[in-house]
Amino acid sequence: CQVTLEAQLKEIEARATEREALSKILVPLIGYALDVGLSVREMQGMCRVAAVRAAADRQLAGNLRISISGIAAITGLPRSEVSRILRIRKTGGQFDIGYRPHSINKILSVWNESPKFNYQSGRPADLKIYGPGRTFESLARRHGGGLPVRAVLDELIRSGSVEIIDAHTIRFRSSVSMNRRANARDLKLFSQRAAQLLEGMLYKIRKPDSHFILSNIEGDISEDDALPVFRKEVVTSSDDLLAGLRESLFRIGHGGGRKGPRKKGQRIRMTILYQEIPH
Repeated sequence: CQVTLEAQLKEIEARATEREALSKILVPLIGYALDVGLSVREMQGMCRVAAVRAAADRQLAGNLRISISGIAAITGLPRSEVSRILRIRKTGGQFDIGYRPHSINKILSVWNESPKFNYQSGRPADLKIYGPGRTFESLARRHGGGLPVRAVLDELIRSGSVEIIDAHTIRFRSSVSMNRRANARDLKLFSQRAAQLLEGMLYKIRKPDSHFILSNIEGDISEDDALPVFRKEVVTSSDDLLAGLRESLFRIGHGGGRKGPRKKGQRIRMTILYQEIPH
């Protein structure tokens, strides 16, 4: 009985550690999702699709046929939903899971598209903040899901989706509430590098004997004049390191350009990350 209790306590502790580790990963990822205007329902849909696809890939990697019941068992999703997700087609490289806007984006969408809140030209009208009729208050109360009007307005101002014309009037700027400093190129690079890093670290956890190196240095530079000097040193050192390793990789991996059939070997990946974080 004592052994069973100890085993249960260890299992509870392990699960708590796993949840804490996952939470640390999810917090910045969800912050990014909020930056680009995704709703929680959209994120839930994406998680469900990703879970089913990951489970299906594991079955295929084990030379098994895809089992809907097996995927349902490992993911906890109903078999009907697993079957539906497996039938989803990719559109432009992405799974089409439908668009479910959060309350703020729903408000912006109605403001942008509804004739009631548009000028005759079809452009979104400038709105008085409070009052009856064609005002932001009436728009937010009807489509804001019960959120306080002031809270919705503050969030739209913070995200730059609206601008204040005067003390009582606001102007439409964007149909989606998102961080405009993010661009498509940066987002694509972010997703690629983040996925590579997570895959590499998880592979090391699953196979501790695999070759994986993750080194880290961190410190403070208090003098403003010293930061550009250090930044230049990092760039120079990184360029020299990568150039030398690239030359070695070509020489060792390709036999110095020697022609002839090559065996399928190991993929080598190395990324240097440098970041300046203000206090």
